[in-house]
Amino acid sequence: MRVLVLGVGNVFMGDDGCGVAVAQSLEGQVEGGDVRDLGTGGLPAVDFMSNYDLVVIVDAAEVDDVKVIEVGDKAGEDEIAETVLSMAVGGSHGLGVMDLINLVRVGGDVPKIVIVGCRPERLEVGIGLSREMVGRCVKAIEVISELLSKYNVQVNVDGAKSRLLHNELARTHDVNERSGTR
Repeated sequence: MRVLVLGVGNVFMGDDGCGVAVAQSLEGQVEGGDVRDLGTGGLPAVDFMSNYDLVVIVDAAEVDDVKVIEVGDKAGEDEIAETVLSMAVGGSHGLGVMDLINLVRVGGDVPKIVIVGCRPERLEVGIGLSREMVGRCVKAIEVISELLSKYNVQVNVDGAKSRLLHNELARTHDVNERSGTR
C-alpha cells in the first residue's frame, strides 16, 4: 500500500503553518510511506495524489484540538460546481484543501483521504506557531503514527517530535534575531 502524508498551510500566517511544520518534522521519520510539504501550492498535488492508496492531509482547521476526518471518495455535483467557481474567482493560489480533494475525486483514481486537522490559536501575519499549536502538532504526529501503523507504516514519533520542537525553536530564534527582540 502506498501512503502519503501531505502537509499544507501558510508558514507566514502563524498557526496556519501547522501542516507544513508536521510534514517537515516527519521527513525521514516515516518508514514505508512518503511525506511531502505542499505549503500553499495545492494544484500540483492533484496529479500525484492519485498515485497513492492513502493520503493523510495535515492542516489547520476549525476543530476541537486535533481531529481525524475521513473524506468520502465521491464528489457531488454541488461540490464540483463549488470547486470550479472557487478556482474561477480565487485562482489556483486560493485552492483550499476541499477544492483539492474535489479535483482529485473528479479525476477518478481516488485514494482514501484522511484529514488531520489542528485548531489554530493565531491566524495572523507572522512566522512560527503558537505554544498551543506546537502541542497540537505533537498530538497530530502521535495520531498520524497510530493511523499509519494500521497500514504497516512506522513513524519514529520521538524523532519527529524532536525535529518539530527544534524547528520551531530555530524559527522563533531567527525571527527574534531579525527583529532585534529576545
